[in-house]
Amino acid sequence: MTEQGWPPPPPPGGPPNAGLPGSAGGWQPPQGAGWGQPTAQPPGPPRQEQGAPGTDPLAIASLAVGVFCAISCLCISFVVIPFCIVGIVLGGVAISNTRKNPALKGREMAIAGIVLASVTLVAILLMIVAPFGLLAGALLLAPPPTR
Repeated sequence: MTEQGWPPPPPPGGPPNAGLPGSAGGWQPPQGAGWGQPTAQPPGPPRQEQGAPGTDPLAIASLAVGVFCAISCLCISFVVIPFCIVGIVLGGVAISNTRKNPALKGREMAIAGIVLASVTLVAILLMIVAPFGLLAGALLLAPPPTR
């Protein structure tokens, strides 16, 4: 192995000191900052002020659960019943939060979540109870058997 000295020889056809620190076309340390001093960072995304609340996350969750219940009620009705109850409770808590803090948004979303979850719950209960009601009505209205 041959030992090369520092700096390595320039590539053929290039400037005499290309690629060396301090030479034209070579690496230059950042201007305005010494070694070990941090350079200025670009500004990050704008932040929401600490005191200014936005939309209540419970209102968003209530609406999302209500939409989920409404879409999936025809497919998996027994599984959706607990989700409907959760959507109604989340919406009620979100409405309570928006009443306590008027700057908090999302009351309309919470109401929509409660309505969707409630209507879905009633529809599921009707789908469960209706067949039994029809069967009972048919048995009551049927003429008695004759011998």
